Amino acid sequence: MAKYKFDGRFLKTSTGVQIGEFERNSIKDEGGAKIGILDGTMIKNARGIRLASFDGVLIRDPNGNQVGQMKDVARTIDGTTGMPLIAMWWFFVR
Repeated sequence: MAKYKFDGRFLKTSTGVQIGEFERNSIKDEGGAKIGILDGTMIKNARGIRLASFDGVLIRDPNGNQVGQMKDVARTIDGTTGMPLIAMWWFFVR
């Protein structure tokens, strides 16, 4: 069983505690502070600096090094696949 659940908007622990939120293209922490931005296939921090990219299978850092795969994310977070799920993994689980 996965340790986290993502319903498309909120990332919660298995006990139901909310730790993150996805709103439009922004990633927010539990306090509502914007910590990241989704820009197409890229994940950026709140200031717009590129942190990672996702090509559908592999998650890569800005230098092109592989950080993880979709199957790694799916093991730890239950939810719909896509960029919001990858971003939640990047900021809160990794």
